Amino acid sequence: MKTLKNGLISVIQLILEFFLGFIDGEAHSKRTEGYSERGKRIFLWSVSSIAVAIFILLFFWRHDFFR
Repeated sequence: MKTLKNGLISVIQLILEFFLGFIDGEAHSKRTEGYSERGKRIFLWSVSSIAVAIFILLFFWRHDFFR
C-alpha cells in the first residue's frame, strides 16, 4: 500500500510539473523533451486519467463501499 501511495504521489508530481511547464510557457521539461505536442497531450490525458481512476478506487476502498 505504501508503494502504491508513493507511486500515486510521483504521478501527481509529474502531472503538476507538466501543467506548470505549460503555465510558464516551458513545456519542455527533462522528461518530456523531444516529444511532439500531440504526443505530450496524449501522455498527459492518459497519465491524468489513470491517476484519477486510482484515486477514485482508493477512495471507495478506504470508505468500505465494496463490502
